[in-house]
Amino acid sequence: MTITITLDDSITPALRRALAAFQDTTPIMTDIAEYMWNATKSNFAEERAPDGSVWARKSPVTIAQYRREGIGAGMILRKDGALNTSVARNAGPDFAEVFVADLPYARMMQFGGKRSQFPNLWGDIPARPFLGFEQEQKDAVSAIISEWVEGLFDA
Repeated sequence: MTITITLDDSITPALRRALAAFQDTTPIMTDIAEYMWNATKSNFAEERAPDGSVWARKSPVTIAQYRREGIGAGMILRKDGALNTSVARNAGPDFAEVFVADLPYARMMQFGGKRSQFPNLWGDIPARPFLGFEQEQKDAVSAIISEWVEGLFDA
């Protein structure tokens, strides 16, 4: 028994476009990195983690320290704006990434830390995740990929 599938001329160009697009997925990876960068920026604006949970409020100790330094209480993780503005993105043929460039305290803000571990702190730092890939982001990235693949066959 033999099954034969014959592609008509209207399908062949779409398959060629799809095969060519899959040789270098930089455009879709760029779209994914852009989405993740915007999602991270939203986390700062909304003071929430990628899973939607609200960041811990500033402690009275932190607020008092800021007052001593002449800084207003302001938004969380925005003492001088460096952390938020250092969020960057990059993409290539097989990767999309969002990261914080060159800030030694970024890890502490993401994961938290205890004053007993870091004596230079004026108090314990609760984790306030701003980078992450939770279900909401996975769903959005899946939708971006689906739209991209569907677009390969439009024309």
